[in-house]
Amino acid sequence: KQWYQRRVRAKKKYTPFPPPQQPSKVDLQLESGEYFMKEHEKKQRKQEEKAQAHETKVNEKAEKIKQVYVAPKEEVVVRNDGGEGSSNAVDIENLKRKLKKKNLPVMEVKKV
Repeated sequence: KQWYQRRVRAKKKYTPFPPPQQPSKVDLQLESGEYFMKEHEKKQRKQEEKAQAHETKVNEKAEKIKQVYVAPKEEVVVRNDGGEGSSNAVDIENLKRKLKKKNLPVMEVKKV
């Protein structure tokens, strides 16, 4: 083989001590007290844990949905009710003329 085909491996640092041993399943059960529980107690405990996990997931999803549908802030609209001189005032006579041109019925409006 040619020299460029060889791969140079990085040397790992030598440690004289092995890593600590992982606790066995029985050791974990002894720590939690599950080892001494009866079978129906174990099942009930698992069901409670599942129900709690399900409830937290549902709450998280509901919060995400609420964040998506946050109502935007509405802008405050200032209305100009200045009376006759305002540019938004409706010209009743002008509207009557337009309706007569379109042959639509005209309703009489009392002036206040």
